[in-house]
Amino acid sequence: MSDIFKRSLGFYIPFLIFVVLGGLHLLFQYTQGYWVMWFCENFNQQRYDLFSWFTLLGEPQVLVPIALLLFLLNFGKGVFVFSTWLVASLITIILKGIIANHRPAFYFKDLIVSCAGEIELWFNLSTPSGHTTAAFAFFASLAILSKKTYLQFIFFIIALLAGLSRMVLFMHFFYDVYLGAIIGSVSAAFMLYSLQSYQKFGYMKWKDKSLMDFTK
Repeated sequence: MSDIFKRSLGFYIPFLIFVVLGGLHLLFQYTQGYWVMWFCENFNQQRYDLFSWFTLLGEPQVLVPIALLLFLLNFGKGVFVFSTWLVASLITIILKGIIANHRPAFYFKDLIVSCAGEIELWFNLSTPSGHTTAAFAFFASLAILSKKTYLQFIFFIIALLAGLSRMVLFMHFFYDVYLGAIIGSVSAAFMLYSLQSYQKFGYMKWKDKSLMDFTK
């Protein structure tokens, strides 16, 4: 497992900084709705519209086609990225049902509408943020596969923007995003470790094959 982290430091070092700083923020400074209300009080329509695009980076209609393309180019990479996204998303769905808490709009609907207008709002199943989990799982997987440190860092920024978008759009609290980032990032390292260690399916033998190799 340590080898996986070592070869993807461009992603996991900034991720660990985020975890530490975010944890300290939650412990000593955060109150429920802190960032959601900050974005409401400082509402900017251009920023809202921009982050409406960033939030797509955590949605299946964007991530699944990329995974399918990976399947065509390298079957093993496709399996790793897709399975990481799928497992992390299933964990999130289960936790949402267990925790079953409310989203910001449940508590602050009138304030949100007053600053942002009549926008689409969701009220239930807030923790953890599914978009954030999916984005961090997916882009952490790509970072692990990448050999370029600067690309790994870019993948972290992309995932972070997807997570940040959920607060800008008033869909999640910070702790929802924080937990989603941890689930997604840890899931990526765990899935690769599991695939490499559990040899029943022979992952190490066919991980570098393309999908075309299986049709020959």
